[in-house]
Amino acid sequence: MPVAAAEVAELRAAGEALSLDDVEHTLRTTAEIIGYMIYSERSIGADQTETLNMVELVVRATDMWREDIREARNVLYALNYPPAISQLLKALARRASPRPPPYFRGVGHQCASALHWIEHRRAAREKAAADAGSPAATRRSTSA
Repeated sequence: MPVAAAEVAELRAAGEALSLDDVEHTLRTTAEIIGYMIYSERSIGADQTETLNMVELVVRATDMWREDIREARNVLYALNYPPAISQLLKALARRASPRPPPYFRGVGHQCASALHWIEHRRAAREKAAADAGSPAATRRSTSA
């Protein structure tokens, strides 16, 4: 049973209202978070379908990267969680967006080679401007 978009929006709004970014968390990895969530769902007596729906809801609401979901799937599989969890995480990872490439640092940042050529062109312009004001440059331009 797929999770409705309204449920995802409701969970996001609840998480933003709590402002959990300032809190010191003990669960660090995606696998730890999902594993704890599965444990807490089982402890209140939820069946497998309810547990899978809750996992899907949290993964979709938090906009996890594809690589993080796959890593959590691998860890939970190694810890002998039910195959249905791995299958769900595999399907969610296929639909999740990939992590941006490591060389992308946002607008305004450039790689080292681009910065090198910017400095090279700046130095050439400064040299041309300095030569334009010198008497030797004036002789060269009038004699040509």
